[in-house]
Amino acid sequence: MRKKIDRTLVMGAVAFFLLISLVVVKCTPDKIQAINTEGQPVLGNLSAPVQVVIFEDLKCVWCARFSREAYPKLKKEYIDTGKAQYSIILLAFVPGSKPAANAALAINNQNPKLFFPFVEEVYKEQPSETEDWAKEAVFKDFAAKIPGIDIQKMIESMKMGTYNKQLAANLVLAKEVMKNQFGTPTIYINGKRIEELDYESVKEHIEEALHD
Repeated sequence: MRKKIDRTLVMGAVAFFLLISLVVVKCTPDKIQAINTEGQPVLGNLSAPVQVVIFEDLKCVWCARFSREAYPKLKKEYIDTGKAQYSIILLAFVPGSKPAANAALAINNQNPKLFFPFVEEVYKEQPSETEDWAKEAVFKDFAAKIPGIDIQKMIESMKMGTYNKQLAANLVLAKEVMKNQFGTPTIYINGKRIEELDYESVKEHIEEALHD
């Protein structure tokens, strides 16, 4: 009888501690990642209370979709109004995307104000991810639509892989931040990863950050 009681007490204690563990896990806030955006393209008020960081690959079809559908609304409502700053950390892991990323980073180095319109243009005209389209002629056409870009310098960077070291560092950073959930596009708002990438969901998280 004593053994039965002892066993019941032990099982009860185990169940209690399991329950406590579940409650603690559930109540633990989402992990906040400190993401260093120094040297990355940034748009908006650098003193804004909300920092939006997005990891993208210019050949990523989902990145293009986000850029076309959500980014313009976010820019109008939060970036242009000074409520949020917006950083893109470019990756180049999709086959054939390094020349594209080099072109974009070369433009950012020329004039940071031209980087975001250029990226918008790339995503607007983005061919299939399976095609090897990141070629000089294609990017000349993209760049020609954005006044002020030095196209020759952009082409030189594409040929020489001028920014390959930065892209390699960006990839290391992305893997450190994302761990085993690596992919693009991935968005962090004030260091918190956002799973839903539609405009309304991102807006909800920005509003939440504004009122923290």
